[in-house]
Amino acid sequence: MSLPVLLRPAALGAALIFASPAFAQPAEPLLSSLTAMIVSKDSLGQETLAPAAAAAPGDVVEYQINYTNISPASISGVVITGPIPDSMSYVANSAFAPGGDRLEVSIDNGESWEREPVRRLRQNAQGQTVEVVVPPAEYTHVRWVDAAPIHPSQSIQYKYRAQVN
Repeated sequence: MSLPVLLRPAALGAALIFASPAFAQPAEPLLSSLTAMIVSKDSLGQETLAPAAAAAPGDVVEYQINYTNISPASISGVVITGPIPDSMSYVANSAFAPGGDRLEVSIDNGESWEREPVRRLRQNAQGQTVEVVVPPAEYTHVRWVDAAPIHPSQSIQYKYRAQVN
C-alpha cells in the first residue's frame, strides 16, 4: 500500500479540522501539517519512527498532526479530528495530545463522539442483552477538544496510531 492511500482521508480535508469562532480573519490563523511515520523496533527493541513511503499489512503507522498559531492572537475552541482509514485499525491507547485536551472517539464516521471505553448493549450468543466494550478496531475517528488556547507562535502536536489490516 502506498502512502497516498494511507493519507487520502486527510488530504481530502477530513483529518484536520479547527473551529475558532472568536477569531475571524481572512487568512488561516493555524498552519497545519500531517506526517505519517512507520513504527518499528531496532535491534535493542527500542521504537523507531521513519517516514512512511509504503506500508504493508501488520505495519503500524503513527500519524502526527502539527498545528502552529501564525496569528497575533490566541485561538480558543480548537478541535482536531483524525480519521482511521478504512484499511486500518486504531491502536488502543495510542492517542497523544498536550495536557488538558480531551480525547473522544467515533465508531460511526464522526456522527457521534464519546470518551473511551466505548460501550454498547449487544446480544451475546445466548440471546441475552449485555454491555460490551467496543474494540478500538471499530473506531473510525479520533478527536481532541482543546481545553486551553493556542497562543501566538505556539506549536502543538497530536499523535495517534493505526495498524494496516
